Amino acid sequence: PLIVSTYRNSPTWIKSKNIKLKLKKWIDKFSAKYFTNVLIGVSQGVKRHYENEGFNVEHFYTIFNSVDIADKPNKIDNSLILRDKYSIEKRKKIIIAVGRLNDQKGYKYLIKSIKLLSKEEKGFKLLIFGDDQMNGYYQSYCEKKGLDDYIIFCGNVENIYNVFYQADIFVSSSIYEGLPRAHIEALLCECPIVS
Repeated sequence: PLIVSTYRNSPTWIKSKNIKLKLKKWIDKFSAKYFTNVLIGVSQGVKRHYENEGFNVEHFYTIFNSVDIADKPNKIDNSLILRDKYSIEKRKKIIIAVGRLNDQKGYKYLIKSIKLLSKEEKGFKLLIFGDDQMNGYYQSYCEKKGLDDYIIFCGNVENIYNVFYQADIFVSSSIYEGLPRAHIEALLCECPIVS
């Protein structure tokens, strides 16, 4: 049988001291070396990372992230109007961040940046879309920083294109990425990106 392993980015568990995550790294290396015929990653950077970690990359292939353009609507879907749902005044800019809430996405740095921005500029809201993998850590962090009026955690959304169409700016604070799908989606919707 043909066994294929896929890698989207350089995972945080590679450098973890957690025993379970170290075991996962060992299992990944062992299975890649002895049982996997093909390794697939989303960028050459991912390939270099795994090569540096001792993985056999002789049969490593890059398949870049993509999106199906046919899935993208050409206009805003009225089922979710951000300004209405989150009570955002028309004069305020909508800044969005998209991605699961974890350390890799650098939300702590984004929140610190929003704290600095809020001292100079009041006319914006940051909406963060994504699965909370930190059990409310970032929401608590925002409360401690006094940013409840500036940042809203929105969870997952079914039609992310609808969100990009309504945003004034998409901001990405990721510490590292393979090939970020959210950037591709933002570009398709002609949403300005700060990364």
